[in-house]
Amino acid sequence: MKKNRFSGLLLAAVLWLALFMMTAGSAVIAAGSDKIDPTTYGSVEDAGRALRNYMAERFDKITINVDYDLFSSAKVFYNEAQKYPGTGSGLGSYGDYLEKSLRSVSMKPSFNDDGDIQIVFTVQYYTNAGQENKVNELVNSILPGLTSGKDEKGKIKAIYDWIVDHVTYHNAEAASSSITYPTAYSAYGAGIEYKAVCQGYATLFYKMCTEAGIGCRIVDGTAKGSRGNEAHAWNIVKVGSYWYNVDVTWDANYKAKKDYHYYLQSNNDFANHWRSSTYTSSSWNAQHPMGSTSLWNSPSSSSSSQTQTTTTTTTNNGNTQTTTTGSGNNSYLSSGEIIVRITPGTYRPRSISKNLYLMVKKNSKKNKAPLALGKKNQKTAKFKITKASGDYYYVMNTKTKKYMGLKSKTVVQTKKDNSSTLWKVVKSGDNYKFENRNGKSMYVKSAGSLQIGDGDSLEFQFGF
Repeated sequence: MKKNRFSGLLLAAVLWLALFMMTAGSAVIAAGSDKIDPTTYGSVEDAGRALRNYMAERFDKITINVDYDLFSSAKVFYNEAQKYPGTGSGLGSYGDYLEKSLRSVSMKPSFNDDGDIQIVFTVQYYTNAGQENKVNELVNSILPGLTSGKDEKGKIKAIYDWIVDHVTYHNAEAASSSITYPTAYSAYGAGIEYKAVCQGYATLFYKMCTEAGIGCRIVDGTAKGSRGNEAHAWNIVKVGSYWYNVDVTWDANYKAKKDYHYYLQSNNDFANHWRSSTYTSSSWNAQHPMGSTSLWNSPSSSSSSQTQTTTTTTTNNGNTQTTTTGSGNNSYLSSGEIIVRITPGTYRPRSISKNLYLMVKKNSKKNKAPLALGKKNQKTAKFKITKASGDYYYVMNTKTKKYMGLKSKTVVQTKKDNSSTLWKVVKSGDNYKFENRNGKSMYVKSAGSLQIGDGDSLEFQFGF
């Protein structure tokens, strides 16, 4: 057995512990405090766990000793400290949450007096210990009321709703400056200050889900927002045996309508988000199998038993898009959103409650029909699609306030009220078509009329 190491350091640690116990009631560690651990660790797991705990407590300078034979790189222990811990009470401060809490980390290894390795980690955080205590108090106080008695999806929805209702996106300056606005990148910024950038949203969601027993990870990558492609962070959550994408940051922009465009979505339906390579590797995918059909607004879908047909196409911007159609589920619109997204390179509606253009894809003829058909891909009249019942919708011209309907058995026209034919929106390749309750598709018979029947269906793209 090796002799006791760092007797002087051990005494200092004991004295520090005694001082800390005098203020144990608040459990707040002073900013700038150091931690010198006298133990020499004989496994990566034990050393990583110790480092994890010290970083979670927001020590700024942490000294860890490891056996000489165990050491290969200080980064090994650093990576172990951020390992995903699973779910449960007390685990929400670790894993991805801890990783996203670190602004910078430097590691300096050296030999100690016994010939083993001493590693000094110098860490900067987005928050201090006092701020983390407030986050813990918040989560502990609100989580039971949000999740009690609910199943997995019920818990996720309650947590998601709370963040959407309470947190707003920080200003553009914060989005580009983690130095001036460090808390905007943290759960403290989201949960206490109610202002955060995407990382703050994602870390708070991760913490709350993890504490509630829900599998959750934070994913980094790029997203196409209002300012073009930008670095972005979002989450995936586990429901049953599969994982689903959620982006609470973007859905918070729709909080007034609760449309949830980016909630419990499959990869196929999660448009304008591209993961970094870490989250597309074979090992990551094996550990996080993604559900192939979105769960939100698709009650007939099942993450454990699905029959599907999958086709892959290459769009005009070079990206590959996989389109998946579940059997027995022909509803491509749902209350608040379009489930099957239009591929990149075409217009993608974010909400059916917005005014949409209907652009004729297959037919370029002009006529005076209710859709004011124009040239191929030309923006035409604005329409609003609203939920009717089941899989069916009303289509209203927003200028004339008239609804699309049938004047006779064959001719489509607009009416003043919504007592018109109900329409189902059916996906056709990269486009969509309207079908009535008899399964007949809309098409153009001549330059002057739209028809319902067995002709070539009229396909549309949606746009704003």
